[in-house]
Amino acid sequence: MPILGNILRVIAIANSVGLSRLIPEVVKGIEFPFQLSPFDISPRFPIVPDIPGISSMVQTPVKKLSFEEFLEQYPDGGIYELINGEIIAVEPTRAHKNVARFLMLAFNDEIRRLGLDYIADKDVIIRTFTDTGQEQGRKPDVSVVSGSQWNSNVLAYGALIEPIQLAVEVTSTNWDDDYVDKLDEYHRLCIPEYWIVDYLAIASRAYLGNPKLPTIFVYQLVDGQYQVQKFTGNDRILSTTFPELALTVKEVVAASQIQKL
Repeated sequence: MPILGNILRVIAIANSVGLSRLIPEVVKGIEFPFQLSPFDISPRFPIVPDIPGISSMVQTPVKKLSFEEFLEQYPDGGIYELINGEIIAVEPTRAHKNVARFLMLAFNDEIRRLGLDYIADKDVIIRTFTDTGQEQGRKPDVSVVSGSQWNSNVLAYGALIEPIQLAVEVTSTNWDDDYVDKLDEYHRLCIPEYWIVDYLAIASRAYLGNPKLPTIFVYQLVDGQYQVQKFTGNDRILSTTFPELALTVKEVVAASQIQKL
């Protein structure tokens, strides 16, 4: 079996360095304790056959998608984000959607009432970057975009590479994405205002305190840095994008309809 293992390693190495044409000479006349077809040694399958005691030596790397490729391959139906080069499905609960819808409608009411040059939408994809320069494709639960910016190219799809005015993320079980990853990416993109809506008080006490209460964090960009305000209960949420918005955390939490369960 050690000889067989060495032979298989040679096959794997030959595949990985583009010398697969030499493999037939290597294996000629050798009797294997399993069926080895030409497909098993094809460069398209560079992983060594699974034999007890012998680990695979070569693995095919998964190509990371760019933001443009993500948009080209975006699946029909559902909500998806580009995370670390992979298309990841996002499946929010109905309560989550209730909160996002409530905020979007509240923003739209303010936009119409005051004639603001904004558009509030739930289907905007934005390109962000990680600290390593990796392109990400984020889809905030609610996005507020400059109307002039949005309507500058109405035939384009709902993807933007410029910073939007306000991004809202409603937290779920992967709450650290909102509190850490997206916070960093939205700051890096210079989004002027970012809301984290933790209506379930699901984050750790390091963020929410003790006791943990449903909380909305509003991050506002001041001189290139985010400054955060924390709102709970009957606190009126203060927003530079919507300075006259009359909305409390309690009202946002109630929109989830969880209290009726």
